[in-house]
Amino acid sequence: MSCDSYEVGTRVEAVIDFQIQEALAAPVAATQHQIHTGETGEVTQKRIAGNFHWLIIRWDRMKHRTLNLQPDQFEHVKIIS
Repeated sequence: MSCDSYEVGTRVEAVIDFQIQEALAAPVAATQHQIHTGETGEVTQKRIAGNFHWLIIRWDRMKHRTLNLQPDQFEHVKIIS
């Protein structure tokens, strides 16, 4: 799946447990965040740079934190209304 299926404001729900790495330009040991099945969030940005694309999602339980969802993780979420 590509990020074309998502727009800013799209609500998503995790369909499996998975981890997202918070890079923050850290050279090593970036923080890992566990996302659990059933957690919900909202797409805040959709980024495309050449062949690279990703979504930035604000997960509801993390309040003010947004995390990048890479293309190989798109199948870990589904669009909800």
